[in-house]
Amino acid sequence: MLLTGFVTKDICSEEVLLYQMKDRKLQFVIESIEVSGKLRFEITIESFDGTGSYSFTEGSSFCQLTVHGASDEFYKCVKGNIDVREATRQNLQADFDVMIEGFYNKKTIHARGGIHL
Repeated sequence: MLLTGFVTKDICSEEVLLYQMKDRKLQFVIESIEVSGKLRFEITIESFDGTGSYSFTEGSSFCQLTVHGASDEFYKCVKGNIDVREATRQNLQADFDVMIEGFYNKKTIHARGGIHL
C-alpha cells in the first residue's frame, strides 16, 4: 500500500488479522508494525455480491486506517473504490484507491494498493 499526501510511506504487510466473507459481507484487516508505531488498515464491503467494483461513497462500504503511536489517529474513507478480481473463502485479489481523512487532524492521505491472499 502506498500512502501519499499528508504522509508518504510504502507499506507491505503479511500480517492479516481478519479475512472473512459472511452473509454478503466481506471484511479484511491487515496490520503493520512500523518504527513509529502500529498501522491497521480495514476494508468492509457490506453488500458484497461477488467480483466487481465497489465504491466507498455509497455508504455500503467502509475503510479505515488506524495509527497507534506517539499520536493516535483514525482515518476514514471519504471517497474511493475497490476492484475485486477474485474472492473465495481462502483467496482475495483486489486493488483499491481511496482518499482517507483524519478524524482529529482532518489531514488527507491518498492510499492505493493491492490485496493478494
